[in-house]
Amino acid sequence: KVNKSKYYLYTFLGKFLPILIILISIMTKNPKYMFGFAIILWVNAFINMAEAKNIKDKGLLYLRKIIVTAKKLKNLNISELNDYKLQITNILNNIKSIDRGTRLVGFTTIFEGFFEFISVPLLLEEAAYYKLSSELKEKKNYLLDLYYIIGEIEALASVASYQSGLDTTYTKPKFYQELKLNISEGIHPLVKNPVANSININKHGIILTGTNMSGKSTFLRMLGINIVFAQSFNFVLAKNYEASFFNVVSSISQSDDVNAGKSYYMAEAESILRIINATEKPLPIFCAIDEIFRGTNPVERIASSAEILKYINSKKTISIVATHDRELADILKDYYDFFYFSEDVNNSAGLSFDYKLKQGVSQTKNAIKLLKYIGYPDEIIENSFERAKHIEGFI
Repeated sequence: KVNKSKYYLYTFLGKFLPILIILISIMTKNPKYMFGFAIILWVNAFINMAEAKNIKDKGLLYLRKIIVTAKKLKNLNISELNDYKLQITNILNNIKSIDRGTRLVGFTTIFEGFFEFISVPLLLEEAAYYKLSSELKEKKNYLLDLYYIIGEIEALASVASYQSGLDTTYTKPKFYQELKLNISEGIHPLVKNPVANSININKHGIILTGTNMSGKSTFLRMLGINIVFAQSFNFVLAKNYEASFFNVVSSISQSDDVNAGKSYYMAEAESILRIINATEKPLPIFCAIDEIFRGTNPVERIASSAEILKYINSKKTISIVATHDRELADILKDYYDFFYFSEDVNNSAGLSFDYKLKQGVSQTKNAIKLLKYIGYPDEIIENSFERAKHIEGFI
């Protein structure tokens, strides 16, 4: 808090009054005045304890670190930082008094025990703190600019460090006005031994089918992450990237909320509505939807999903939707292209996935096979297969 009166009071009690008493005592050769000096020291010690919480504010120590960091950055011999260095130099020239104030507060805080016998009776920290608080308000915009400049440099350094440590292919993206997304051999940055995949999406969106664990969700995330990388970091984990500049929205891994009284389906519905609302904005949309409306019954899921996806596709949108509902392929064949992932499940080799994207619609299912693979009783497995055949006859 800005309190100039405290600054003047503590300067008087900590500097002028003790010196004045000492001078009077010397000039009058009367040691009794030193009793007044002792009282002043006691009062100042009490003030020091009362103000300790304010003076030890970690925010000031953090501000000191920012200023020290700015000085180090200014002295770096890196030509790419010249524009930043000019801005930093200008800011530092305008906050010299804050530099001095934070240096004193930080110095006495770090070496508290050693300098306490000087700083406490003279109220050095207290006077500096309240003088500094006034200057912080006056120089607020300079400090905010300095904060953002250092943050931006740190972010750029982090991206450069990440990029230099990559042992995979990366390239610079190309951006176009036309609505499209073309990624060649893109990979997910967090997957060990990733399998690269390519996709070319235009006004026709993508319906992605495939069995459980075959790679659909990872593929959706790979596309979204590389779009964010392209637009934020100016490189992608792919051999080639050509696309519009997108607003990225998604509906992946939704969950219910007991505290809010919100069901899984309601969470899905709100997430999809967020995507629909985003399509009304001028910037093109890339939307990724994983298992659309899996929280409700098949009939209403397929009916509502088809209409929603037709609506989204009519907007300035690149959409890719993962689903187990193969019925959507017939309904949306004029609006979407179809790709799938596949696998092989058997007792001897176990689970086998190639994680390669293929054109078309998946014709296989593996949910019951997975139950068998992990050890479900044979009776359940055999009856499940029979019931599945019976149910398919009605669908």
